[in-house]
Amino acid sequence: MSTNEQQQQNTEQLTMLKERFPHINENKLTRVLQRHGGDFDKVCARLSQREARCNKWESLETRFGPAITTLQQEHPSIQSFKRFRLLKTMERFDGDIEKVNKFIQERETKRCHKDRDTSISRCQRREELKTKYANQLAQLATSGINVDRPWILRVLEKHEGDVNKVIEMKSRCTERKAKFAELYTKYANQIAQLEAEGFSIKNKRILACLLEKSNGDIDVVKQFAQERQEKHLKRKECRHKHRNTSPTIATQEGNETGSTCRKRHDFSSDDLENLKKLRLAGVHGNPRRVLATFHECNGSIELTQTRMQEKKHKRCHHREERASVADIHNAYIKINQREDWPRDIEQVYLDGNNMMFVVDSLRRLCLNRAGKKTERA
Repeated sequence: MSTNEQQQQNTEQLTMLKERFPHINENKLTRVLQRHGGDFDKVCARLSQREARCNKWESLETRFGPAITTLQQEHPSIQSFKRFRLLKTMERFDGDIEKVNKFIQERETKRCHKDRDTSISRCQRREELKTKYANQLAQLATSGINVDRPWILRVLEKHEGDVNKVIEMKSRCTERKAKFAELYTKYANQIAQLEAEGFSIKNKRILACLLEKSNGDIDVVKQFAQERQEKHLKRKECRHKHRNTSPTIATQEGNETGSTCRKRHDFSSDDLENLKKLRLAGVHGNPRRVLATFHECNGSIELTQTRMQEKKHKRCHHREERASVADIHNAYIKINQREDWPRDIEQVYLDGNNMMFVVDSLRRLCLNRAGKKTERA
């Protein structure tokens, strides 16, 4: 393409961009076109994304702007936060000031420490990693990967500078994006219909996967979403039980509520001290049982040690007896049918002495269905 044709094409693209985005300065449009190598579709997508972001910013500012200003005045610690971050946090909690305040305090407690500035340390750490993996970053930049992303340095540090891992992860990410973009295009009508009906799923990728699974059937998608919600609630309930606190459940007698908690065993300071002494003396086992034996022995460590050894030997002896009985039982010939009996035996009689010691298969064949009745008698 000659220079005149290229200039004419750039002029036409700039004119089309000015018609589509009249509120953006012409110089800015020119710079964006140059930055993306004259790719008109890519520039339009970029500017549309930026415009949607600005519209969202304005809508959130209209909804939560005064509340955030009041919150910053009450809590000076969040004045350094980016305003858009605070707006997104307010949107997440539907404008509930108490929840937002609690969330911010938790994040500050988790990420910040008293004696050091985390932002400075992160910047220093990034600079050190950039210096350490300068060759790998140059190689990735040559491959067309944006090395300014923070995850690039994390992956290089994790895999000890393996460039192939970064390229592999980037290719997988690109494939996933292409796959979901194809699904969005394929099921655009179904997604629009679901949104019009008020059916919403925050994660659009999950919605696309459900549509793909149901071959675009909206009713089946709603059913899948309902099942997924039920599974989520069940997992949430299981987590509550695992954390020793079940969700509040209404009783059948009235509207009273109650909660069930798993029984907890809390030891006093004296019990913990006694356990330490017993551990040093070589007494091991269940803490509850060890302490019970210790109190039975009137606080004597020597007697407790002897008693625990006796119990251990007794358990080992019972275990060996059970193993020997099982070996003897397995040594018998398994007689599962009457045809397996020897030919010279016509009838087998069981009395109260030998009935409980004969092999199970033989006793079952002799008693038929009257086994339980005979045992009770």
